[in-house]
Amino acid sequence: MDYYSLLGVKKGASADEIKKAYRVAAKKYHPDLVRDESKKEEAKKKFQEIQAAYDVLGDEKKRQAYDSMGHESFTRTGGGGNYGFESQGGFEDIFNDLFGRGFSSRGFSSAFGGFNSDSGEYSNAARGEDLRYSLELALEESFAGKELKIQLPRMVVCKGCSGNGKDPESKAIKCTTCNGTGRIVMQQMFLTLQQTCHDCHGRGNRQADCKQCRGKCRVSEKSTIDVVIPKGVTDGISLRMQRQGNAGIEGGPAGDLFIAVKVKKHDLFVVENANLICSFPVSLAIAVLGGVIEVPTIDGSLIEVKIPAGSENGDRIRVAGKGMPILSSLKRDVGRGDMFVQIELDVPTSLSSKEKEAWRILLEEENSPKYKKFKAKLKNYKK
Repeated sequence: MDYYSLLGVKKGASADEIKKAYRVAAKKYHPDLVRDESKKEEAKKKFQEIQAAYDVLGDEKKRQAYDSMGHESFTRTGGGGNYGFESQGGFEDIFNDLFGRGFSSRGFSSAFGGFNSDSGEYSNAARGEDLRYSLELALEESFAGKELKIQLPRMVVCKGCSGNGKDPESKAIKCTTCNGTGRIVMQQMFLTLQQTCHDCHGRGNRQADCKQCRGKCRVSEKSTIDVVIPKGVTDGISLRMQRQGNAGIEGGPAGDLFIAVKVKKHDLFVVENANLICSFPVSLAIAVLGGVIEVPTIDGSLIEVKIPAGSENGDRIRVAGKGMPILSSLKRDVGRGDMFVQIELDVPTSLSSKEKEAWRILLEEENSPKYKKFKAKLKNYKK
């Protein structure tokens, strides 16, 4: 079988087609990816053949020589001799495809620690998890801001071992699994893999676990945290408190705490961004003739608001600067929104005989501009 057949491509295949075919075949036959132990030896042999084929066909000069001399002549000359990572530009990428991005030709690393090729050291430091806390506020508290203490369970650094997970009274001994190196080296044919030792976690020595945290480096504790709620927080906002989440592992940074704010509905006000809407019942007399009403504000005071004559249901009257504080990331006062008094016409449903008579007189003299226009349209509509 020639090299093209081994990779499953035609003789005129492009370089990209050959590389793609090699990736597929290498993942299929790599011994470390074959779970059936009885088939590992066969897969190993097949993988070597595939590797030799790609080493030749993946190199333009070797491929030209192979096409000219033929398969038998070429293999007798030892054309596919070098399987190192330097021989083909795509080997490192293919290696990562086979083993995942946690591995590399130089060692093992991950988000949870491992070998640092820059420093040459092993680390098991990991960032702590973020936490979420739900907090319900009254609108008045949202307006004024609030300082409070909250209690929540979170992981903190174990005091018994200072966060390293080991019993300080026990003695460290050299790890026999990695012989004190902190890493395990595995030779897979032409590949050399380095991985953090799973027994000593890269330390090179083993020690009895801490009795308090049982080697976890952290313990659960009910913590009290001071929280400052800024003025003007709105429903649904999430406040981030850096480094107030779970403690990190072995020197890793702590996670963050997110305060999810829920603002309760108010009896008088509705929030629209930084503005407040106050629906106020206005009598028909005031709506027609105009007048002054007293309206409550979010800070607890009462203010006078003038209702213009001829106001209609749903009209809004703006009161500047009487809304919610404008929340700013600049941590300074940037002013307040506005309050809008929304007119709700208060139509009387229970009248005395004297009041009914007064409304009958008004009804007989009904002659508003809108009514006149409607009557004109109605007249034109009739046939």
